[in-house]
Amino acid sequence: MLPPERFTPRARRGALFKQLYPYRNIISISAVFTTAAFQLINLPICIQICSNRSTHGYLPHPSIGNLVINIIMMKYAAILCQSVLYYASVMGAILNIAYLMLFNCYAMDPFVEVQLPFSIAIVFIVLVLGYTYIEDDVNLPRRFGVLLVFIYTFYLAAPLILADGDSLPQTISYVSLPMYIIGFLMSAAWFALETIFNNLYLQIAHALGLVAYGAQLALAFVLDGLMLFSDECDDEV
Repeated sequence: MLPPERFTPRARRGALFKQLYPYRNIISISAVFTTAAFQLINLPICIQICSNRSTHGYLPHPSIGNLVINIIMMKYAAILCQSVLYYASVMGAILNIAYLMLFNCYAMDPFVEVQLPFSIAIVFIVLVLGYTYIEDDVNLPRRFGVLLVFIYTFYLAAPLILADGDSLPQTISYVSLPMYIIGFLMSAAWFALETIFNNLYLQIAHALGLVAYGAQLALAFVLDGLMLFSDECDDEV
């Protein structure tokens, strides 16, 4: 069991803290439930994979990315003694491991599709966690927080960074609209909770999440509107 969460004196003096603190239990529950919903969004895909007995058309990379973030968040939560973040991350890690096991069972080439990228992710996780054992305990929360912000930024930007111009619409629509909405709500809940905990680095990370998921939502609506307009023009022709 982790020790109870600690609130710093500086946080108690913040105006936003004073507004949010009375609702801390509701915010904590909202953060956990939106995280669970975000992780369970892949469940329909898993059902489809089981039905088709094939992973054709689906990639395991989002689950691998989620697993990396879950494990790194678990470690940071343990450093900060934040039990809500810790157990939410444990839940996410378990679900994503289950998803990857399913992908591995039904992949046409399990080594190339699942095992190789998963192995690379494990090496990255080991390096990041290994850093925590050589860093000075006094500087660890701050420096690991900075590292987490950089990793989380790449995690949020990866779908757009790895996509070329031609595949951008497919990349934006690869994850369903509900995931963008849930991701936005999840980021908002965690941003509010980390404001209560007064953790600057997680506030930055989840503020970036708000921006990223908000931008993806807007882009998804724009692309849908453009495709609808294009279809109407084709019908008129």
